[in-house]
Amino acid sequence: SNETLALMTNNTERLRVTDNGLTFNGDTAAANALDDYEFGNWTPAVGSGGWTINQTSFAKYVKVGALVTVWCYINFGGTGNSDAIQITGLPFTIAGNNYSPGSLDVGNGGVKGAYSRTEGHTSGTVAFFYPSENTGSSRIALTGNQVASNYFIFTIQYFTTA
Repeated sequence: SNETLALMTNNTERLRVTDNGLTFNGDTAAANALDDYEFGNWTPAVGSGGWTINQTSFAKYVKVGALVTVWCYINFGGTGNSDAIQITGLPFTIAGNNYSPGSLDVGNGGVKGAYSRTEGHTSGTVAFFYPSENTGSSRIALTGNQVASNYFIFTIQYFTTA
């Protein structure tokens, strides 16, 4: 039957299991129910920028509902070029127009103020930018020839469509 399970302390509801998922502290709204949690590995790949990935030291994700957090530590090999650096292979599709900024640590080279950002118009791409430092110009894409054969460490959060 369509029953719920409620856990209570001191006559106060703390958790409810419904057909929508988990709700907390008496909230029964379907939209607020936690209906998904995952933790796992993902496989980053170079989408552009000329580099190859020599080693993936760490590529993990946590998904809670529609919010995804990814961490990545990769070592580049080969040679960079003048194309914008992009990493593909995110574990879940990015929700449309979801441009979420994140942090970036570059081993050698790079540009001051560089950061990671999901590309909301693509299925699973992280791009890297730095500020133009000019009020009349937009951010600037970090290119493969602006970094050395070393590591990239980044983290980013984004919303997924699934």
